[in-house]
Amino acid sequence: MRFGLIFRQAFPRKNPTAIGADLTEYFYPDVIKLSSSIDQILDTCTVFVASHRLVTCPPEEVSSHLRGLLRRNPQAKCLVIDDRTGQFLELDAAGAIHTPHTETETPCDPIKNKPGRPRLGVVAREVTLLPRHWDWLATQSGGASVALRGLVEAACNGNHARDKASQSLQACQRAVAALANGLPHFEKVCEALRQGDFPILGVYMQDWPVDIRYYLESFIAAAWNDKCLAR
Repeated sequence: MRFGLIFRQAFPRKNPTAIGADLTEYFYPDVIKLSSSIDQILDTCTVFVASHRLVTCPPEEVSSHLRGLLRRNPQAKCLVIDDRTGQFLELDAAGAIHTPHTETETPCDPIKNKPGRPRLGVVAREVTLLPRHWDWLATQSGGASVALRGLVEAACNGNHARDKASQSLQACQRAVAALANGLPHFEKVCEALRQGDFPILGVYMQDWPVDIRYYLESFIAAAWNDKCLAR
């Protein structure tokens, strides 16, 4: 059974023509698509005022859309979500976006004065291994660096589908947490996402505000499809 058909059965609509007959139809007519993979989600942001979707636009245009709104209603509760990552984006008083700072671990920071082989795009960083790992690397043709690059490349290629499925699910969970906390069955939706029980989500979300529900369905569709592709 096609993924699109399964999704429409799990998320029935009172107006079946609102989305169209295929997941590639526009989710919102102007910008957002109901995507069948995280790779198809656009690099845009969506602005919500309370439970209503205000606009979907590139990040640099958010402040211009919010400026007039905040002038009219300084107390308006605005929420900006990254359409690809599901990340809640902070706003300053002028409506400009501040992406939350993400700390990186010290061992992953580039080491000064050790550029590696920049012409090949190779960067030197610190790694820690057990003695037996270093012993094994010392026996590999080309040395430790070549062996490590080969292992990492093989892992990246072999786990691409699973990594993408994990990223899709995390984006979905972030968006749900940002927009739906406090709505009916919020905890059940979170648990269903953790368990990968996507078909039941339509039942739990049916009484949610329309704009929030339709928006989150784009993340759910991507997470569900990427999970199927990773099997």
